Amino acid sequence: APVLPKLGGGGGGGGAGQEAFARLATETSEQLAAGVLDAELVARLREGCLKSTFDRYKFLGEVADDEVDWPTISAVVALVMGFRVTEDGTIGAAGVSTIKFGSVLTWPPVPLELTSGSPSIAALESLLPEDDTDERDSLREILYGVHGDQLTLIDEAEGGDEFKALSLVVQFLAHFGFLNSDAVLSDDVKKIKARAVKR
Repeated sequence: APVLPKLGGGGGGGGAGQEAFARLATETSEQLAAGVLDAELVARLREGCLKSTFDRYKFLGEVADDEVDWPTISAVVALVMGFRVTEDGTIGAAGVSTIKFGSVLTWPPVPLELTSGSPSIAALESLLPEDDTDERDSLREILYGVHGDQLTLIDEAEGGDEFKALSLVVQFLAHFGFLNSDAVLSDDVKKIKARAVKR
């Protein structure tokens, strides 16, 4: 499987993250990958929810409000993970690293197809800082900011697995540079073809 340099997470990463993604690597098929990323979708995202910091904050709010479909969420998460659509139409691991990626993880060979009940959500959560830490609290503050304090508390109590999954996506994206790191979403690596997954 492709290896991304300097990749990891906060306190919840490390061995737990490696094990979670190793399981996902065996569970995820090339057929799932075909629907996660394509050049046309990425172009639309870059002109929409990825265009500016404001658009990215707005996107996180829409995710928390359950206004974004899971295929779109999967595509954005895949871009933040470092997957790109290459010139020959395949999906490749770009080797993108961000300031907050710490250790090296074996990445799944294909992007993850996310749904509220998929094991992929648990894998994303394993890369977040541990609960009851300052870093995790700061991610929750972002969630409160884009979704509202009271509404977040109500949805956590009543929203079930769907809201839990959406809130974890919001925190994952915020933690790994979605809001303020253009490098995470850059096109600089689109020519990479090594170890690409054929679609």
